[in-house]
Amino acid sequence: MSVGPLAEGLEGPMLERERLYRQERFLADMEVRAELELELGGHRNAVPYLYYAVHKYPLRERFVWLLMLALYRSDRGNEALTVYADHRSRVVRELGAEPGQALRALQGRLLLQDPQLMVLSTLRQDSGAAGGPPTPFPESPLARQSPLR
Repeated sequence: MSVGPLAEGLEGPMLERERLYRQERFLADMEVRAELELELGGHRNAVPYLYYAVHKYPLRERFVWLLMLALYRSDRGNEALTVYADHRSRVVRELGAEPGQALRALQGRLLLQDPQLMVLSTLRQDSGAAGGPPTPFPESPLARQSPLR
């Protein structure tokens, strides 16, 4: 994973911005990895990785959502509901708020044992992992001119 902060021991606003950028990029990459693992059917493989992510970044709800879905798909639905309850109590205690809409909706679907959760796509459109065929490069204006004119 990560071995430590960029340029540890050095200070400065530019370094701080770069550290923040790299941390956010790292977390986004962790989310995409988990999304792909679940999309490819590796629910049981994703569970330990997601437990680590939830432990390390407990208020990052996307990791909690992915962990709950991975547990449900691994026939551990009760454990998924426990993860939600633990997360909810933490958010209420630390922030005085409720979990986000996506997490509450997933918890409701888990309670109903919605069979669509087994085939629900985990890829988000903004993750960079989803989407259709790659977008071709725009045609160059020079390519449209015939060399024989």
